[in-house]
Amino acid sequence: LTHIINTHEHWDHVKGNKDLIDAYSPFVCGHRKLIDSNFDLNTVFSEQDELLLDSDEKICILDTPGHTMSHICLILKKQDNPYCIFSGDTLFQAGVGNCKSGDSEVLYQTVSRMLNLLPDETLVYP
Repeated sequence: LTHIINTHEHWDHVKGNKDLIDAYSPFVCGHRKLIDSNFDLNTVFSEQDELLLDSDEKICILDTPGHTMSHICLILKKQDNPYCIFSGDTLFQAGVGNCKSGDSEVLYQTVSRMLNLLPDETLVYP
């Protein structure tokens, strides 16, 4: 394990970080707005940052505010073509994430942008 990528700051997404850090000493990544949080981040991401997986495959960061204002999604691209997205709590099987700590209008704008940005055949992993 080399990296932990937190899509956002809710406890159900970060509660395992400490055990993984203790066991593997990975890079702990998340949205740039979380740098001063208590999640042991040592790498922060902004829109369009990339993490290379191999010579023709990479993870591209998409800033996706709404569910929280410091949420990211991960778009996997092969030869610069998006083929799947890990959406954290932005998208669910039957809808979108709640906005108790976010903003529903911003989430609407985010989802609309995602739908226009990604090809129809993109695999979605909520």
